[in-house]
Amino acid sequence: MTLQPGRPDLVLVAVKLSSYPPVDAVTGFGKATAGRRNLSGISTFAGLRKAAETCNFRDNALKAAIGGFACHMSITIITDGVLSAFADLIQANSRRLYRVWLIAPWIGSADSGSDPVFRIVQALNGTPCRLIVVTRPPVAVWHLRAIQSLRRHSNHEVFGSAALHSKLYIVECNGFRAAIFGSPNLTPAADEQNQELAVEFRSSRSGRDDPTSAVISELLSYASTLRTHDDVVPLE
Repeated sequence: MTLQPGRPDLVLVAVKLSSYPPVDAVTGFGKATAGRRNLSGISTFAGLRKAAETCNFRDNALKAAIGGFACHMSITIITDGVLSAFADLIQANSRRLYRVWLIAPWIGSADSGSDPVFRIVQALNGTPCRLIVVTRPPVAVWHLRAIQSLRRHSNHEVFGSAALHSKLYIVECNGFRAAIFGSPNLTPAADEQNQELAVEFRSSRSGRDDPTSAVISELLSYASTLRTHDDVVPLE
């Protein structure tokens, strides 16, 4: 995203360095590492200060960004370890999660180690977070076992949709939201072997206060209405 002079609807964004990994220790934005390309448009604090000289910001966001890093907005293309990136988000924010969405036709798990499903279940353990899963009705044993692993979290809903082809993963926290959508199913192969492509959106704002937050809100709306489709049934 590009900050434009005189646009009060575009908000300067930054983040506490310990809050939302992966975060670059120099810029405060998601790292542009192998498999991750950050598209937020600001790469250095010098860039923040330069933007401050030419842009108008609402809600005293500029002061907060340079002084306390109160808000954050980023868009990142991920081509490697997409599901691990999502598991990272859940683990880093486990204490303030209130809802997680897992929407994928196929879900599989190695049920140990660095497996994304295993890490998600471990991170949610003991939290009141609501876990909502939408997948195809399982036929394969490995698919059923992965769903059973997710059901270990007591506060869950699992839905089946035979027509599902969407892949969407959303984290909702107090003061932070993130969404990833793209090609990967929630399987070890998608995370480690396949050539996958996904886009990650992060924002510390709710509603539609900025373009990134607006996209996340649209994705949440899609996820919520997906459960009301005629072919979607509970898999409890």
